[in-house]
Amino acid sequence: MARFRKLILMLCLGAMLVNQQAQAQALPVANFVVNRAVSNVVTRVAAARGFAANDPRIAATLTSMGTVSTGLNVASTAVGVGMAIGGAPVWMGIAAGLGVVALGLGISAMVNGKPAQLSIASTDTGNKLKVEVPGEAMPAYVPPMLVDQTPLWAKAVAQGAPIYRDPNNCYANDACYALPLRPDVPSYRYAADYYGKTVLVTNDLNTFGRWVTFLTNPIINPTPGVTYTWQFAGAQQVPNSNGGSRVAVYIYEARSGGDDQGLSSYSRTTTKNLDGSVYGDIGPQFYSDLDSAVKSMPQTVGSAKLSGDSLARIVDAQWRQAAGQPGYEGLPYSYSQPITAMDVQPWIDANPSSAPTVGDLMTPANSPGSQIVIISPTVTPGTNPGPDPGTNPGPIPGNNVNVVNTPNVNVTNKVQVDLGEAPNVGTPGLESTPTARSILDPLLNLMPDLKAFTTPQHQGECPKPSVDVFSWHVTFDSHCQLAESTRQMLYQTMMVCWALGALLIILMA
Repeated sequence: MARFRKLILMLCLGAMLVNQQAQAQALPVANFVVNRAVSNVVTRVAAARGFAANDPRIAATLTSMGTVSTGLNVASTAVGVGMAIGGAPVWMGIAAGLGVVALGLGISAMVNGKPAQLSIASTDTGNKLKVEVPGEAMPAYVPPMLVDQTPLWAKAVAQGAPIYRDPNNCYANDACYALPLRPDVPSYRYAADYYGKTVLVTNDLNTFGRWVTFLTNPIINPTPGVTYTWQFAGAQQVPNSNGGSRVAVYIYEARSGGDDQGLSSYSRTTTKNLDGSVYGDIGPQFYSDLDSAVKSMPQTVGSAKLSGDSLARIVDAQWRQAAGQPGYEGLPYSYSQPITAMDVQPWIDANPSSAPTVGDLMTPANSPGSQIVIISPTVTPGTNPGPDPGTNPGPIPGNNVNVVNTPNVNVTNKVQVDLGEAPNVGTPGLESTPTARSILDPLLNLMPDLKAFTTPQHQGECPKPSVDVFSWHVTFDSHCQLAESTRQMLYQTMMVCWALGALLIILMA
């Protein structure tokens, strides 16, 4: 009995060790793809806005963004949803802390040419991670030639409904055997006949609802004089009581006329709750934590590249929060010019192998054994994590390339500038300094002939005309008397006029 107990104990211990090893192997490994992408986007945007590549403020910006990410990285949960994988915080948790995983925005990526999205949605049981994955492509439906076209499902096929035969209920002697075999892909399904020999299969919710409305129409033989309406009004995927999903199809039905026949008029919306009609993961899926979401997400989602809009919102939110920190010395953040997909998409197109994927968001942002997040274009696994949280780290090593012009830089191999033979050049001779007199002489002695010019002197006499009238001799000299009395004033006036005339001539030359 004692040996049996020891055997049981050893088996339990072995199982625990195996479980721990499995969990350790399941822990995500940091690849720093997102860290480098964020750094490269900031550097590119800074250059586009006129900042030099060696501007030390770029390194200060990346350091502050790393500090913000470190603070968000410490917590493994955000907004009520577990954002850790195997207990390790990952980039998805930082994105949630930055507010870029909110419902309506989320993290988007292209899967099979269609957008997939991860966001946090509020449900009846609390906040959950909502994952919307584009449905797997359905095979092209080729409608067959049916001998018996009287069944309702056959009429639907004739009008283009994607109806297939069920492999378990339709046999070779049945009319449904001419239909294509039901595809085994995630889809919405509905039995198109009473015996389940035929099945409606599609991955489009509205297409599913429209054909369900057609197949459930109860109006086969309408009453003369009575108008019936049976019309598709919408469809929605909702959880059922056993933890799965079902599709609720809403049908608007109405009847008018026929009152003289005792048929009352009505209009209402009927809900068709079709349990068990969802096959596989199709439509939005809700997970209580990131661990369960990662285990259930298709591999195509993990390898999908982040959209330019999602990466832009991650970078912009980090920069905005970094610029609000006390003592921030990085590049100025512009609220009127946030980072958008137009800033990021050219970098993604030019660096497709460096662009992050959804799977990269599921990896840690820090080195093992540390929670420090380094935002740098050169960070790789094994990078020194830097100072402890709470300190004010300086510029990240490797980012400040302006070593020559930065004082007090402690480097191992100091920069040496080879000047060649230039230090052996002799001391140049200096000319004597000119005096103020020698500087002004050329101006003062300009045009000496003009400087010696004087107004010529001449004698003038006022004309005094005279006439003989009868016996009188009349002399006109009153104007001379007037001029003589105003001689000084006339002289000064004419001097001014001559001076102004000369000045105008010089200025017009």
